[in-house]
Amino acid sequence: MVAIPIIQGATVGLWTLVDARKRREPFDWLGLAIVTAVLWPIALPLYVANRNLKEGEVRIGGRGWQIAKNYFVLVTVIFLTLGLRACAYILERDEPHAWPWMVATLSFSYVWFIVMLIFFRARRRKNPDEVERGPTGALAEEEESAP
Repeated sequence: MVAIPIIQGATVGLWTLVDARKRREPFDWLGLAIVTAVLWPIALPLYVANRNLKEGEVRIGGRGWQIAKNYFVLVTVIFLTLGLRACAYILERDEPHAWPWMVATLSFSYVWFIVMLIFFRARRRKNPDEVERGPTGALAEEEESAP
């Protein structure tokens, strides 16, 4: 049970290291990977909202919207993971009084998912206030210096 968060953190840290190197981020890649591995629920959405964009990528809605969107997606994934783990734990024990907890956990996950969909739908109806097109940062400088 303790190994799952460690594996999640290591996976997120490794992905961040590889992604930051590909995107030529202007900071210590290894330090970023370690911070993201340890504090991934906080650091990952911030990194994804602020990383350099590659050619053809678009960031719509500004940094604040990107951070909020990434947190919504992350919390939804966490709820789904916890819900499925709770269901597996309850089914493994086969205790009849545990079923209401399983139903409550899954219901909460579905309610959160619906709230997330409403949030995204409401945001999509508004005009995007900021559009950022890739490449950005060091990737843009690299493209400008190429003949």
